[in-house]
Amino acid sequence: MPLHHGSSLLEIPLSEEAFQEERKPCLHSVASTDFFETLLNNYSSLNHLQRVIAYVLRFVFNLKNPANKHSLSLSFCDLNQALLLLIKYTQQKYFSVLLNQVKCNQTIPKSFQKLSIFLDDQDILRVGGRLHHSNLTYDKKHPALLPRSSRLTTLLIEYYHRKYLHAGAPPLRWQLARVVGVHPGADGVVRVATVRTSTGLMKRPVVKLCPLPLIKT
Repeated sequence: MPLHHGSSLLEIPLSEEAFQEERKPCLHSVASTDFFETLLNNYSSLNHLQRVIAYVLRFVFNLKNPANKHSLSLSFCDLNQALLLLIKYTQQKYFSVLLNQVKCNQTIPKSFQKLSIFLDDQDILRVGGRLHHSNLTYDKKHPALLPRSSRLTTLLIEYYHRKYLHAGAPPLRWQLARVVGVHPGADGVVRVATVRTSTGLMKRPVVKLCPLPLIKT
């Protein structure tokens, strides 16, 4: 390797071992907290953020399992696993003390006691309660505990706000029903419909009905 020193050139021979050592790759370790924090602050779409993390997880899996690589499109499970990692990171950041208290079966603050908090099999804090006996899905019966001020909470609120067509508080609190009949007026315009709810049939003005958005599959 020629090195310039003053006005002369010095030739420093390198052995094969030194050459191999020089070419050894340098690996930089990045703290997972920095990784998730950077992604949360740089993405304004929860869906895009989930996909990025899901592809990172797939890349790591393929490195560890070269004989069984995953190359298909991302599945619901892939995206859900990415979301669970974001939830776990957020809980560790904001609820580290509470996590340790629950793990060690210690007394938790009164503000959390009424929520019947428990840890699931992935060490995620979830809310218990009477919904345990309902027919809802597990995530709905036991939602994950999130702080109101976290970036992930903001992204989740914005995601569902767009998903349900920016519906405000009143429509989201209306009772679910199915339209079973319409009643055209003398001019042929439908202004009233009969709907079936969990309690029976009722007639409602069309302007008081809020159609649910269709989900593309």
